[in-house]
Amino acid sequence: MTTTRHSAVNGLLAALVGIALLLAAIVVAAVPAAAGNRVGASTPVVIKTVGVSTDIGAGQRLGKTVPQPGIVVATGVAAETAGGGERLLWTSWQNYPKVTQGGREYAQIGGRLYTQHAVDRMQPSGLGAPAGATSAGRSISPNFVEDVLGSSEGVPVKGPNGEPRLSYTNGSVQVITEDGIVLTVITR
Repeated sequence: MTTTRHSAVNGLLAALVGIALLLAAIVVAAVPAAAGNRVGASTPVVIKTVGVSTDIGAGQRLGKTVPQPGIVVATGVAAETAGGGERLLWTSWQNYPKVTQGGREYAQIGGRLYTQHAVDRMQPSGLGAPAGATSAGRSISPNFVEDVLGSSEGVPVKGPNGEPRLSYTNGSVQVITEDGIVLTVITR
């Protein structure tokens, strides 16, 4: 009988060890590996406080909530700049802090304002098509846009209603601005 008990205990211990190993494998499989871009570099997660939220979330009523600082969690690629300067977040429209000017909403990237159209065109193609767009972004980082703006002379052009704009071109990238605001980014 002692041998039978030892066999039963050993069988039970083996089953428990097997279950523990299975649970450990499930936990390891559930933890995502670091996100990588097309060149295998991991993409950092940036947490940035952007001020008091003015949005009303689900279940809230206007005037019934106390304004609280909001935190934006954004994933994207922050490209290195040539001189080791500021690394600008490169992501999609909803992840940038917004500024309203003249009744229009703009994304603030670094010290410059961008239209949603421009941000959608710049978006990393790996993030897919922006909402309402038929194709993915063109993978032009804000740092590259800043390089184009800083390395070329603005050529005067006119908007569809004759408004004065400037066109900056460097290589195959063209950036159109109006009053310093980036309106669109075009690749050729």
